[in-house]
Amino acid sequence: MKLKLLSVLFLSFTFASPYVWGSASALETKIKAAYLYNFTKFVDWPQSSGKTIRICVSGDSQITKMLEDLASKQGEKKEFSIQPITKSEVETCDILYISGNDREVKNILELVKEHDVLTVSDNDRFYDHGGIVTFFSENGKIRFQINLEAARKTNLKISSKLLELAKTR
Repeated sequence: MKLKLLSVLFLSFTFASPYVWGSASALETKIKAAYLYNFTKFVDWPQSSGKTIRICVSGDSQITKMLEDLASKQGEKKEFSIQPITKSEVETCDILYISGNDREVKNILELVKEHDVLTVSDNDRFYDHGGIVTFFSENGKIRFQINLEAARKTNLKISSKLLELAKTR
């Protein structure tokens, strides 16, 4: 039942019309923000009970704004901290969304490789650089892929429910 509910939630964002949400680019950004926000429900971090979940964004202020809007409207039991991030703070993040070119992505991933951070991006080479979750477009829908090898190098526990929704390799 939960899986069906989760599937409906994620699919509702992928089938939403750009006329309802604004431009196709704005819709894509909202879908990515919704995914990021919902990832917090299906990933467990070491010593995470009762702590604030810190979602950090590097390079995309629109994602930051949309995540803040989502968090303020949800009334969740978990507390969230959503903010743009500097390179010196990346290891303090629970989820890190990285927007940028290959060089920037590689540099930031290098900074967090020893930390338990769920890294996410829409960069085409993110998977190859060792990122964990990569957004991609397929048949006009935003999907995500999980790099199981990169995920295994962390102490994160990714729910099987989330893995069922993702492409994995």
